[in-house]
Amino acid sequence: MILPNLIFVGAEKSGSTSIHRVLSNHYDIFSIRKETEFFSFYNQELKRDYYINSIDKYSRLFEDSKNYKYRMDVSTTYLHNPEAINNIKELTSDVKILICLRNPIERAYSRYWMSAKNNFELTKYTSEKFLHYFRNHQTDISWSNVRNRGMYSEQIKLIYKNFDKKNILVMFYEDLIFDEKKFFNRIFNFLKIKTIELPVQTKFADSLYSTNKFLHYIFNISLKFGLPNNFWFRLAKKIFKKMRSKILIKYPKIGVKEKEELFKFYKDDISKLELILNTNLDSWKNIAK
Repeated sequence: MILPNLIFVGAEKSGSTSIHRVLSNHYDIFSIRKETEFFSFYNQELKRDYYINSIDKYSRLFEDSKNYKYRMDVSTTYLHNPEAINNIKELTSDVKILICLRNPIERAYSRYWMSAKNNFELTKYTSEKFLHYFRNHQTDISWSNVRNRGMYSEQIKLIYKNFDKKNILVMFYEDLIFDEKKFFNRIFNFLKIKTIELPVQTKFADSLYSTNKFLHYIFNISLKFGLPNNFWFRLAKKIFKKMRSKILIKYPKIGVKEKEELFKFYKDDISKLELILNTNLDSWKNIAK
């Protein structure tokens, strides 16, 4: 049975799509589609129709991976699912773990605008509307809400407890934005594989919106699954994305009022994370930025 030996367990809205796209193009890495969430829902009830909970079905995704150094799975629920880390420990061996974290305040704000793709009312932004979303957000997955997904320390501690630190690479989304070449070179060095030239576009998952309801929904249609993988559809997808970037607009920056409330919520967890990682996260604490 073939299972991955390279797993991304980083936070949602923290560069996972960019990491998946870039590493999938490396000749030493065989990558399955993003977000199977297998280790989160192994032998459990599936919460999304594109998740996988069968080990046989999951293993078949890696059938053509024999000639690759790494077999990669990128799934963003692994960092927060209570069972995912235990399942990875139980089912895999000699696995490398990539983790990418993002300022939890900015992460929550980005998640709000991701939700706005399918909820036009959220595009009529006010600080009160965002704070109501943050305080009350729930999904059909008990542990998967916008608040919990910014709490990193306990899960990082669990990962460090279960895996050798030499097989874990913790990165930060802010470094990806600041210097993507240096960011990916850290990954290549960690994996002991050659560097490759990065694509012109390394940011693939923008949350954009329109004040026109029709345009907003049309250009936020998900193109993840179900389309043929041939030249004409890839071309159509490229044209669609280019039009989307021209027609839709970037959401505004988060306000100080919102930052202050979220910082109070995450302050203690950030301090715990600093101790676990032995790093300085003052940039996450600067709510005046």
